[in-house]
Amino acid sequence: MSIWNNWMREISSSGLIGGYAQSDTDYPPLAFVLLAAVSRGAAAFGIAQFLVLKFSLLIFLLATAACFYWFTRNLILTGALELALMLNSMGLAYLDIYFAPFLIAGLFHLQRGNPNRGLILFAISCFTKWQPLIIAPFTESKRKCCRSCSQPAQSRFRSFSFLAGKFSIHWSAP
Repeated sequence: MSIWNNWMREISSSGLIGGYAQSDTDYPPLAFVLLAAVSRGAAAFGIAQFLVLKFSLLIFLLATAACFYWFTRNLILTGALELALMLNSMGLAYLDIYFAPFLIAGLFHLQRGNPNRGLILFAISCFTKWQPLIIAPFTESKRKCCRSCSQPAQSRFRSFSFLAGKFSIHWSAP
């Protein structure tokens, strides 16, 4: 939690871009955009950044449940997902919940034959945290099997995968 406070303090004092540059981290940029929103929200409402951060994590936890329920229509699985994610997101204040609704919605859109929307949501999840890049090759193989996917959509996905990999190597370099 102290690292998030340090980053939000740097964002508050140096701005979003300056705070990101001074953080010397390998986190992708959308995580800092969300932390900047937390920092500005705390300043605007006169509330501690810790409380606004916890509130933002709760909103994304509920958005994750809403996305999962929307696509599965299974209340028991949705409840199990929420229980599994609650400790990491709310208890430990990990930022991993920020990418979860985008990843879940993106994968379900890819599964249901909507490659453009799925790709956009998947890209948002990748630029929030790097972990979704691990499954990028599997989403590519799913897209190859999908009959409704056109060749230009597949080439856009390959371009995205290449750029995301290049950014992750660039940002994780010492």
